[in-house]
Amino acid sequence: MATIDWPDDLPQVFLEGSYNEGMPDNVIRDTYDVGAATLRRRSTAAIYPVTGTMVMTDDQWVELKAFIADVLLQGALPFGIPEQGDCDSPTGEWLVRFTSPPKRQRMGYDWQVTLELEVLP
Repeated sequence: MATIDWPDDLPQVFLEGSYNEGMPDNVIRDTYDVGAATLRRRSTAAIYPVTGTMVMTDDQWVELKAFIADVLLQGALPFGIPEQGDCDSPTGEWLVRFTSPPKRQRMGYDWQVTLELEVLP
């Protein structure tokens, strides 16, 4: 699907309980001076937001930063990541891109890294 894949050395799934998925916003609202607004579908396919947390070591954090900076051109390019959500062992792949840079927080000797992504159609 994607030409760039999520590195194998990084965690492949979000922590249980950290996965959040939003509904696609695929509606255009037209307002008028008089009368009710009209709504229409924007397109036949829509992106939807996904957030989740992964635990990473110091080395994995460095690898993630290099992946984003060098391979994804500071996060501008989409990439393939294992399907997340309802499955413990992903079988498919999503085409995603970052909506904001990852954030990290110290958790013992490791890092709790939060990813904000949008899944592309």
